[in-house]
Amino acid sequence: MYLGPGAVVEPTAAVGPYAVIGAGVRVMPWARVERSIVGRAAVIGAHSQLKGAVVAEEARLDSYATLEENVVVGERVHLGFGAHLFPGTRLCKDVAVQPGGRVYAHQVNQPPVHRQTVS
Repeated sequence: MYLGPGAVVEPTAAVGPYAVIGAGVRVMPWARVERSIVGRAAVIGAHSQLKGAVVAEEARLDSYATLEENVVVGERVHLGFGAHLFPGTRLCKDVAVQPGGRVYAHQVNQPPVHRQTVS
């Protein structure tokens, strides 16, 4: 496990081996990060789970978000409460997933002109 400068992992959060937590990242209570990379200044919400995922800089995962194996989340992506990204999902930067949204290997290839919402 690697924790970057200024990263904060709440005492009840679990960060497993092979996890990389970037500078200024916040991992909130009861979140789990396993075999994942979390970029600078991202926020991992309470009770969220990452298993073999990549989260880019300044992304925000609200509480109870789930990222499964081989998920990649781009810069400044916002995942709403309880959003679930299934294996192989790729979201480019500036995408938002609505609360409770389920995304199955959905790929946004180009950055949207306006913030795009996926449900």
